[in-house]
Amino acid sequence: MKVSDIIARYNAEISNEIDDSLKLTLIHDCDNRIQTDIIDTHAADEDLVPDKEYTMDTEALAPEAFLPVYLLYIDQAIAWNRNDMDRYNAASQRFNTAYNELFKWYSRHHAAPQPKPHYFLHRGGL
Repeated sequence: MKVSDIIARYNAEISNEIDDSLKLTLIHDCDNRIQTDIIDTHAADEDLVPDKEYTMDTEALAPEAFLPVYLLYIDQAIAWNRNDMDRYNAASQRFNTAYNELFKWYSRHHAAPQPKPHYFLHRGGL
């Protein structure tokens, strides 16, 4: 799912006058959070958030089934910026639920990191 698909869906579902460049930035922030909170806590060998320019053609990290994660992230950020606490609280609660579902899905499909062995080195006696 491309960033442009997420923005088009947000614009279709929620009437807004927010510039698409701000939505692009918010989706990038959400992907960075997914990278840090979910992907990096599992056995991943590389960063999936590209260091190159993040554009409308960039593939989002979460599968399309988790599109609400992005939509709600945008919605809560906009509500916070407008000081609309009722909308922010509703969007945040729904975002947290969707984000938790993404975490559980990712955890089921990707190995958790294996702990490194810790050897106790005993020097001397009592």
